[in-house]
Amino acid sequence: MKSPFRISMISLLALIIIASGVCASAETKASDVVALTTPALAVGMAVCLTSSHTDGVDRATRAGNAVLSSVALAQAVKNVTGSGFPSGHNAGAFAMATCLSEIHPKQKWLYYSVAAFIGYNTVTSKQHTIVEALGGAALGTSMGHLSMHSENGLILTKTFKF
Repeated sequence: MKSPFRISMISLLALIIIASGVCASAETKASDVVALTTPALAVGMAVCLTSSHTDGVDRATRAGNAVLSSVALAQAVKNVTGSGFPSGHNAGAFAMATCLSEIHPKQKWLYYSVAAFIGYNTVTSKQHTIVEALGGAALGTSMGHLSMHSENGLILTKTFKF
């Protein structure tokens, strides 16, 4: 029987193949990028949950913390500045990639490749500039590290004790 991690990885690779077909057209829209980001984050949560019998829920909660916090912070900055900086899609994707890289360091190239692919598509679809995409990537990576290495996580683990 295949391990849950292996099944999750196969699902993630299938998502990349499907995503490359969607984004290959010259008329990639912002909604296409949203359609790619949500399944990638869902697979990431599944990988966190299945990573350990004892720590899976904590890891998934920390990953959720990182994603929610980075996207919320990106949106708050956008509301204040009135611009598209930083990209919330990239913030969420890189937050998840960072959390998954902490759990499975040998596969970090795959996680960051998917996050970079999402970022690339936000730029090619003209939803964000390269600077906005890089800002989201930096924010997400920082929040991912902070969530995984802080004693009590960020928001959710302080509110709900698991």
